[in-house]
Amino acid sequence: MPERSAGTRSGVPARPGAAPPRGGPARRRALARRGGGAIALALVAGLALAGCSGYAAGSTVPAFDAGASASPGVTGTASGTPTTPARGSLDEFDGPAGSQPDAARWTQQTGAGGWGNSELQTYSDTNAVLDGHGHLAITATVGPGGGAPYESGRITTKGKQSFGYGTVSARIKFPDGGSLLPSFWMLGSDVDTVGWPRCGEIDVVEAPIDTHRTTHYVHGPRVGSPDTNVQAGNVVIHDEPVSDAFHIYSVTRSPGHVVISVDGVVATDLTPDTSPADLKWVFDGQFDIVLSMAIGGSTPAPTASSPRTSTMLVDWIRSAPAS
Repeated sequence: MPERSAGTRSGVPARPGAAPPRGGPARRRALARRGGGAIALALVAGLALAGCSGYAAGSTVPAFDAGASASPGVTGTASGTPTTPARGSLDEFDGPAGSQPDAARWTQQTGAGGWGNSELQTYSDTNAVLDGHGHLAITATVGPGGGAPYESGRITTKGKQSFGYGTVSARIKFPDGGSLLPSFWMLGSDVDTVGWPRCGEIDVVEAPIDTHRTTHYVHGPRVGSPDTNVQAGNVVIHDEPVSDAFHIYSVTRSPGHVVISVDGVVATDLTPDTSPADLKWVFDGQFDIVLSMAIGGSTPAPTASSPRTSTMLVDWIRSAPAS
């Protein structure tokens, strides 16, 4: 995902009219896995949200220079051991329709200003509420003809609960919509002290532009230039769009190791040795959960054909600390 300013990642919107994030598209390598309804890790070059490359767990693809361009036709089989979703309940999102998520667990992050990506939405606490059927509903709305007003929701565990080694999982159904960036991600709890990207960010799943494709990246500081973002991870190509059904997205962290999975299949598997050489490893500390749905910015702006209302449903969030 494009670089975001430190201020935005602490939950403070960027000032109106702030410059777009630095950096541009870069080619990335991933792996192909197809058949039987399985997800596929595909070679994706020049994607607008691209960054430095990682590779999937158990891959048969030879080692490569993460800073080099992807080579067309280089694929392999993802053969990593399936991961197990976390079992301990963090939130099942039970409650009356229209009620706020549990304030003991979640904080609503509200406001406008671009959020470091020149995003269009104003986050409102009325756009991230329970639907009365056991889900958190984050709803994005756009105005007539794809214009303003733009509204959406964003909640975080920041200040309520942070997470160390272990597994965090969420069961989510994403909406379609080319202007949307629905996300389940984690941000280093020390962001207010050290800033972004020094705090680290783990994008457990983002579904930009097209829900046949999800992205699974980590972001951290560049060695020798700690205010510069370096990212690593993979793009997953799905046989069926993830907007068709709920799916389970998980991240498991242990010392020097981050594994992200989709429905138990490894999507991204990173260690300091398999990450880009210029990525400083900052993923062993405490992290906060964020659930959000941005409009525009890194994705195209809405048009007259864009849905006026789109909803991301979160069935549950579960966490299991490392034993």
